[in-house]
Amino acid sequence: MEFGDKVKAKSILAGGQSGDPSSPHFNDQIERYKNIDWKDVPFYYEDVVKRAKEKYVPGKRD
Repeated sequence: MEFGDKVKAKSILAGGQSGDPSSPHFNDQIERYKNIDWKDVPFYYEDVVKRAKEKYVPGKRD
């Protein structure tokens, strides 16, 4: 975490984002972890929206 005019943060998972070995996200971060290649955390709403792959509204899909 970095505090200033805007908050900045970085993160990494030691393995992946899924516990399912058949998922493409089971070990998708191993190389990043090994190389200490941390990713930026989208902290502010506008940053989250820029990265969103899909927008979900309960009861319907865009």
